[in-house]
Amino acid sequence: MITSTTRITGKPIIEIGLPGIFDPCIVIIVVAVLLAPIIFLTFLLLSFFLVICIINLIVILFLIIIFLLIDLLQFFYLHDNWDRASNYRGIHGK
Repeated sequence: MITSTTRITGKPIIEIGLPGIFDPCIVIIVVAVLLAPIIFLTFLLLSFFLVICIINLIVILFLIIIFLLIDLLQFFYLHDNWDRASNYRGIHGK
């Protein structure tokens, strides 16, 4: 008895009885054509969000460095003159 997986020399695998549109080669091509835009758009969106995340990270690190530099500037140059603000307010220390 010949089953659907038995190969006869020189002839294709015996079909189960499905019509030609369900030929595995055609099904694979149709599925690939239908999935290609979805996969492409998915990778495009992921790369877009990845670029946004990298830019966001760079901006945040830049701001952190700027604020740390401002903080260090205040610490090293203004720590010995904390009462300078009282002079601006018109309050003079004794």
